[in-house]
Amino acid sequence: VGSILGLAFGLATVIKHYSLRLVLFLDGSMPLNYVQFLDYCVDRVLLRRVGGGYMFIHLRFAGRSAISLLRSRWLLNEPGNAENADGE
Repeated sequence: VGSILGLAFGLATVIKHYSLRLVLFLDGSMPLNYVQFLDYCVDRVLLRRVGGGYMFIHLRFAGRSAISLLRSRWLLNEPGNAENADGE
């Protein structure tokens, strides 16, 4: 009985997690592949990897406007895109 309840609640949590990610992606609030976006920020020296997470290099970049600008630019010029303005 405990295993069935654990699986049921765990499955509900997984469904909620991926539903939220999909809603935020469709809303334009976050990219679908968030890790790739964070790695893109690391490549541009806006974030740095700290253990299993990320940290802003400078508090100025922690502002919403800086991240919004970067996110919109990244969504338009996804890494690996042949039309990427940075020539990557």
